[in-house]
Amino acid sequence: MAVDKKNVTPLKRARIIDQLIHKTVTLMIDPESVAQREFAESFGRLWQRTPELATCQIKIITDSAMTTGLNIQILDDSQDSRYQKNTPHQVIQHLIYKNFVNEKVAGNALYLGNKVHLLEDAKIRTLLSQLLIKQDILSGKITFPNRDEMAAAAKFRYYMMADKAYYRLEIDDAGNLTSQKATKGQRGLSAEFERVIHEFDEENGRETLKFTKILAYEDKLYKLGETALRIIPNAEQINAMMRKARSHHSIHRWALLKVANELDDCNRELKQALITKIERINTETITIGSFQKILKTAPTLSWRPKLMATFNQRFFDNAHVWLHLPVKQQIYDDWWNGIYGIGLLMLGSDYYYYVGRNQIIKQDLTRATSLKQVVALDSMQPKADIQRIMPLLSTLMDSGYVRDGQYTVVPFPFKYIREIMELETHGTQVTKR
Repeated sequence: MAVDKKNVTPLKRARIIDQLIHKTVTLMIDPESVAQREFAESFGRLWQRTPELATCQIKIITDSAMTTGLNIQILDDSQDSRYQKNTPHQVIQHLIYKNFVNEKVAGNALYLGNKVHLLEDAKIRTLLSQLLIKQDILSGKITFPNRDEMAAAAKFRYYMMADKAYYRLEIDDAGNLTSQKATKGQRGLSAEFERVIHEFDEENGRETLKFTKILAYEDKLYKLGETALRIIPNAEQINAMMRKARSHHSIHRWALLKVANELDDCNRELKQALITKIERINTETITIGSFQKILKTAPTLSWRPKLMATFNQRFFDNAHVWLHLPVKQQIYDDWWNGIYGIGLLMLGSDYYYYVGRNQIIKQDLTRATSLKQVVALDSMQPKADIQRIMPLLSTLMDSGYVRDGQYTVVPFPFKYIREIMELETHGTQVTKR
């Protein structure tokens, strides 16, 4: 059951811009570090040259000064003794400047390669989105997700086990965020939280932890787990098709001309241009590769127009070779199920979901898609219960702002739990005990 194939690429950039309008971001530096000042000044210049950030002020201060609001503290490394922790009024994202420079090319200045503006760089977008997620957590109010994501997120309670502790996160319809941390044997917990801890304890007895996340929806619990299962495309079918599109195949001029003449006259100008190109071929046979080169000399004869796609398909139907391999076109989507989009499948009596690419393959496929197992606990109708929540889960995994321009492999509120754990590791109290 494929449930989503939405392209999420532009969302992160747009949301960062929405969140930063009319705000001030402060760069905090070590007053004695010349390198940090050089980096901060170059960062500030690029910020001011980025049109979308024109209404957002950037300023530089020494990290000994206190400032409320949004801050980026520039550090030498992860062990820098000047590290400052977050507070409800001072939101800080830490930046190790050496990860953003190319000393051989630009010294200690921020280096973006061939990019011109800050928001064109994926690392900068991730830096700023991390800052805004921390702002959500410390204010107790989620503003980064859109209305649909917020409505979907409010339908679940989120539980996670990590480092012998148990975390609970809840988001209401207004975006108010509450989090709780518990330990085994702790008293005063809700019946649901105690049941969740019992389920997690069942996992603790296993050699490898499989389920470390649980969702509560209405009165039901759903475990989300890692598996060793992967999805790969139907390689045999795709390879067979690719063999029929090899550039060295010979084709007949008369066969090309016959198919071209039989095309509809819906685009007479393009049809005539195609026929003219074929008629000018001065040999009776030609290779597919040579014919493709001839077509490239006429920009209008690309494979995008419907007439050209029809020409390609009808020639294949007659000659059983492709002039242009179409396996990335939408009509062949089924060949790529599980490789892109978000969907649900059943193997035996178990249920799994996959989170693939957010668009059809446009380059080499370098990795397979992992399957996550989903279990409806104590359910008399697991198929129906899991199918009911899957569209909501999809909404929580195609947001595009947690992983830059990509789906997330688990619902995005678990990212907030991770950030809460990170904040508390560095001494900022967030959860209720």
